[in-house]
Amino acid sequence: MNATTSKNDFRARYYSKLGIFPQPPLSSCTSSSSKSPVRLLHRQSSSVLSTRSSPPCLRHKRSVLHTTPAKDQRVSFHPEVKLYRIKHHEDYSDEEWDNMWVDADTLDYEKDRNSFEFHADGSDWRNATEEEHFQDGGDGSLIHPATWVAYRHQWEKHGSLNEPVDFKALLRPARRWSPRPVKQRKTFWLFDLAMESVQKGKNAVESRHRTDHHHHRHHPQPTRQTDRGWP
Repeated sequence: MNATTSKNDFRARYYSKLGIFPQPPLSSCTSSSSKSPVRLLHRQSSSVLSTRSSPPCLRHKRSVLHTTPAKDQRVSFHPEVKLYRIKHHEDYSDEEWDNMWVDADTLDYEKDRNSFEFHADGSDWRNATEEEHFQDGGDGSLIHPATWVAYRHQWEKHGSLNEPVDFKALLRPARRWSPRPVKQRKTFWLFDLAMESVQKGKNAVESRHRTDHHHHRHHPQPTRQTDRGWP
């Protein structure tokens, strides 16, 4: 390999890193097609280089050839960034809390209500009442006809049908078909159950320690005696 070939290879590798692929000189276009085409280095990735035959040149074309710059594949960020503040758990309103978290009492109520409505539909999902037959709850909610009857009975007891009465708020939490409590506990009910279980475990350990301590105080362990007397 002579110095000229080495210099050309070095120049080709340098241009390939810049995304520029030099075209062969016009003199090579007039040469015989039987000669092997000039192979240039093309960059495929940041660490892999491969060879590829140069495209055939067009004869009798004197137009300037323009090379397309390589596409930048680097990760970039948009210059305009919007920042959003994450709310503290005390910043949520009562309505937001009701839509995001529920307590154990509410889950139990929803379970009973779904079971009641399922039995009212004949315990068959094929006979389930469609939403178009639901009653309007007045606040945008849809109420199952069976649950509406239970609400209506309580409504008639506490107010007049001719007056706008919040019948949901009139139902007592102690009743089976009462709505969610007005003053709902704003906490994670699963976390409460976990803490309750941990506390029960601590109480059991403390109780066992107190029992063992009481047993040792009233029933001391006998001291081993040797043949030569007390040690």
